[in-house]
Amino acid sequence: ASTLEMRGQEFVNAAYATLQFQMSPAVHFRWFWGDIMSEDARKGGSGDNDANALLQLETFRGPTNTDLLESEWGADYEGIYRANVVLEKVPGIAMDEKLKARILGEAKFIRAWNFYTLVTMFGGVPLADHVLEPSEYNIPRASAEEIWDLVERDLVEASASLWKRSEYPEADLGRITKGTAQ
Repeated sequence: ASTLEMRGQEFVNAAYATLQFQMSPAVHFRWFWGDIMSEDARKGGSGDNDANALLQLETFRGPTNTDLLESEWGADYEGIYRANVVLEKVPGIAMDEKLKARILGEAKFIRAWNFYTLVTMFGGVPLADHVLEPSEYNIPRASAEEIWDLVERDLVEASASLWKRSEYPEADLGRITKGTAQ
């Protein structure tokens, strides 16, 4: 692979990295929201004072300004930012067009995943569909419908350019596939 192709892959790998963020200003574990706040799991621990913030979330008595929510928000927007960097930088790279399309599809999926997480937790959120200029940092919340439209559009566009699992070399297994986006 050329140096430029490697650069494109490095950009999307940086976006992938946000999918595994576990620690940020507070702890950041995605299972808090999908498991602890549903009836899938209990917070566990040695008692109510062990991870009390999780108990408050589990029983829907937690404050709206918890650092756990702030960490989720920050991790999701970091993923969106990194995906947007890929979507802005990679099109200008001279590289294999099939690989370029795949990288862009992976970035669109990652952006869609992060917006999906945000919209299911917060409803309408700021719609950052490009790398923001400093003058745009205080954009208003979009409606939940606008966020869902972006999620759907990104997934449809991603599925058109992503590869089937069988097309990935063994070293790339685990990357986002066409079936994942569909």
